[in-house]
This record gives sequence, structure tokens and C-alpha cells, in this order.
Amino acid sequence: MYIGTVHDGSITYRLAPMAKEPPEAQSEAAQTPYARVGEDGLNYAGPSRPNLPPGPIRVVLFGPQAAQLAQSAAIKVQLALAARNGRPWTLLPVDSDQQWGAASTQHVHALWNEHALAIIALDRNAAHLSEQLALKSFVPVLALGDDKTLTSADVPSIFRLPAATPPATALHLLEVAEARSGPNPQQIRNVLASGNPISGLAFLPAGNPRAVTTPPSVSIATQFGCPRSRFWDLGHLHSPSFL
Repeated sequence: MYIGTVHDGSITYRLAPMAKEPPEAQSEAAQTPYARVGEDGLNYAGPSRPNLPPGPIRVVLFGPQAAQLAQSAAIKVQLALAARNGRPWTLLPVDSDQQWGAASTQHVHALWNEHALAIIALDRNAAHLSEQLALKSFVPVLALGDDKTLTSADVPSIFRLPAATPPATALHLLEVAEARSGPNPQQIRNVLASGNPISGLAFLPAGNPRAVTTPPSVSIATQFGCPRSRFWDLGHLHSPSFL
């Protein structure tokens, strides 16, 4: 192969050998990667967050018909169960199917004025806006969606669940994680990012879901009096489409 060089309007050529150098001729620098990307997971590098102020633990529910979903039987039962562990939990629903400016204002108010612990984003559009707000507010986001670009931007606070995940299941995951971390957005993010199982689920370093070897409990479905088929079966995470 010949390599051409242009200099002062003229072209010169030189022969470039195609044979690989023997291993012993390669320098140590050539064998050492100049960068490591995504091998060690995403770490939180923001400011330390204080615990939530006294009162109910609030979670933003953001997406289409969020107010209606917040009044569903499954959500009400899950909130009642969470209250048994100490502090009451409450949802701050923000409908994304209203005027976008109004939805954004309500979302920001819920995060900064109401001191929400986390965000549950109900669809792709809601998840992308929540991801941007998470960069400013440093709260974790559970995004219900199959859009893998959500976890490709190296945002350490977003965790993706399959689109078919019921919001009550996402709420349950937050409650279990908070029981380990305490009412602190930074610490609950660390629990979610640890890779340790949470009710039969764990998150990969970039925030994508993976199934764990221990079969998940069916207690969520039975608590709501619903057939298991209506709730998210973590075994479906073995499908490559969710990874």
C-alpha cells in the first residue's frame, strides 16, 4: 500500500508495509488503551444531597394521564403498604398530555419545592425530559420505556425498566431501595446503581435492567389481587430486547 503526502503543491508517495510487527516489537504504550469507556459503570459526581425534610416521602409520577394513574387501586395499595414502614409516601402526578410548558413548570415545582425523592417517568418523552431535570436536581429516575438511548448518554441517575412495567411495580422498587438507603436521593441512586438485587431485579452499570437468578416474589401481584400475568414478569428480562 502507498501513502501519498501533499506538500507545496506536489505529491510524494511512500510504501507502507502491510505485515504486522511481531508482538515483541510493539511498544508498551501501543498495548495500553488510552481510555476506558463504560467498563466501571457510572459514578455520581454531584454534590452531596441532604436527607428529605420531615413529612411524606414524595415521588413524581410524570407522563400521560399521570393523575388518573395515581388514583388507581394498585398505586393506592402500594402507598398504603409503604406507610406501614414508617413515613407515608405520596405521589406528585404531572400530566405530560397537557400544555408542555405547564407540565414542565409543575415538574420543576415538584422537584425543588416539594423535595421529591425520585421520578417515575411513564413513557419515552417523559423519560427524556426527566433525564434532563435529573442532571440539575440530582434525583434518580425510573424510566418505563424500551428506548435504549435513555441509558446511552452516561447520565448516572437514570434507570430503565421495560415499557410494560406497571407504575406500581416501579414504586415498589423505589420503596425497597429507600428502605436500604434512607430518604436521600443520592443514597437511593447508589442503591439502584449497586447491581445488587432489588425484588428480583438489578441494574447493569449503564442503568439497563437485568434479571437475577433468584426468582422474583409474586407478592406484588397478590397484594393487588391481580393475576400475575397482569404484572411485569422479571423473567421477560432474559429477552435480548430488554438488555
